Amino acid sequence: MAIQRLYKYLSIETPDHWTYRRQLLTERRLYFSHPSTFNDPLDCNLSTAEPYKRMLREVRVFCMSGEKRDDFLMFAHYGDSHRGFRLTFEIDTDDKTLNEIGVLGRGKYVTYSQYLPSFDENDIHKSLLTKAASWSYEAEYRIFSVNHETMHYDKAALVEIAFGYRFNPDFEPVIRNWITCGEHEKTIFLRAIPSTDLIGFVYVKV
Repeated sequence: MAIQRLYKYLSIETPDHWTYRRQLLTERRLYFSHPSTFNDPLDCNLSTAEPYKRMLREVRVFCMSGEKRDDFLMFAHYGDSHRGFRLTFEIDTDDKTLNEIGVLGRGKYVTYSQYLPSFDENDIHKSLLTKAASWSYEAEYRIFSVNHETMHYDKAALVEIAFGYRFNPDFEPVIRNWITCGEHEKTIFLRAIPSTDLIGFVYVKV
């Protein structure tokens, strides 16, 4: 069995964020962002893809991270400076068909490079999956949607929710209620506390 873990870091500082967070947990429905909203202006916007910009405008992206990400930086940059929370998903990709692994298994990892890739019209994903090497701490994994395709993940896929070190505990009952509404089968809850060995955090069950 080949179990792969994927991570999603979320902030909750504005009402708009709450709408998508609720959808992700209560409906188990992925939400997809337009690349123009990304913090890297060259993301999905490489000059080698210029002839195909119109086609690429239809693409939306759901971003996660893999095991090799820098958890401390990811919480700082995408988890509202450790005030947000982290989702951990598990997928089994061993000897499975595309339908069997579900929507979370349809993604691909980003390649980090110092150089522009040549554009291949037979492999448009290459331009959507290449970023500058300075972003490698994200170990990013991407699922793509075209024409606003709706995707729902399995009830057993979400195995952990980790609250950041600065997470407001008043919000915890809300998150737990969303998990109940979403009929998740395996989710446990963790909280970040300072490590006694290293400069960083460890996670304890709550």
